[in-house]
Amino acid sequence: MGEQLADNLPNMQTAHPVAQRLTEGLQHLGMEQLDTAQANNLLQHATLRQAREGIDYLNAAVLGTVERPDHSQTTSSVSRMVDGKEVVGQMLLAPRHRDEFLDHTMRTIRSTEDVTRRANLAAFGIVLGHFERDGNGRSARVAHEVITNGFDPNSEASVQAIAAASASRDELRAQGASTIPISFAPSNELRRAWVGETIQREGVAESFVAKRTQIEGQFSSLDQHGMPYPDPEKIEGALSGIGNGELKSRVRKTVQQVDFGPRAAVDICAVAGTEDLGEAFAKLDEAGAQQVIAADDERKLAFSKRVIDVAAGAELPYYAKPETPPAPDFMLNAENALMGYH
Repeated sequence: MGEQLADNLPNMQTAHPVAQRLTEGLQHLGMEQLDTAQANNLLQHATLRQAREGIDYLNAAVLGTVERPDHSQTTSSVSRMVDGKEVVGQMLLAPRHRDEFLDHTMRTIRSTEDVTRRANLAAFGIVLGHFERDGNGRSARVAHEVITNGFDPNSEASVQAIAAASASRDELRAQGASTIPISFAPSNELRRAWVGETIQREGVAESFVAKRTQIEGQFSSLDQHGMPYPDPEKIEGALSGIGNGELKSRVRKTVQQVDFGPRAAVDICAVAGTEDLGEAFAKLDEAGAQQVIAADDERKLAFSKRVIDVAAGAELPYYAKPETPPAPDFMLNAENALMGYH
């Protein structure tokens, strides 16, 4: 659909503004509606650039404006606040990896015949790629709806489906909804399984467990429920060899991550030449910090690609204790490892 189309989007204030903007988009394409076959044909034949522009258009339609913050150089994170402190659960794809990930997603879509699976692949691709600062989940749900059921501006059911797909969590809460919108996110088990498989392959399982224990012991505090969390003040306070505040914060976020954090800590110890994490934090300089961040970025790209593979039908073994796997507890697949898959 392209950037020119997004630039011409009006900021409409109607009963169903997202559906109205999608209708405008169809008109620019010379179409009155988009059925499932047409939607899938567009998806199957889209180039990487067209796919990226389509995501940009969807985001503009969902948010109702083309005036959005520049997200091209920002690595986002999933975080929460604990006692007024930021605790990062996961860093998302680095900007330099978004196109490679989208290309992998589009290639997988082209090799998939099932329409529902294509719709899921597109939705997971949008969420994991996190191409925009805001509205990625809503864009994913709208894309999923259009690919699965098409869009007919003259059908009340179709318009209502778009309205429901594009509703934010806050809007749903205000409406008194008892359910949350589909997240299109990998489960904790899938992330844990992938990290477990990776540390076994790399031969760092023992070190991984040791670093996880050190983070939980030396560099964590207890929240109001008595549960430990990686304390940003303790971690940044230990990173005395890094003078750049932004870089220090980025390393701290990398270490705080669930599952990925202890693996990054293994890298920090390797770079610093010591198995003691406190000593390694103190020795880590800015060049070493960049090396650790780059390695974590590469792992995030590999993990995101694996999520797409699972959505397309691949399986991944799950171990309750990934550091000592005698045999998988069970196999993870699209149906049991991807939230929102249906």
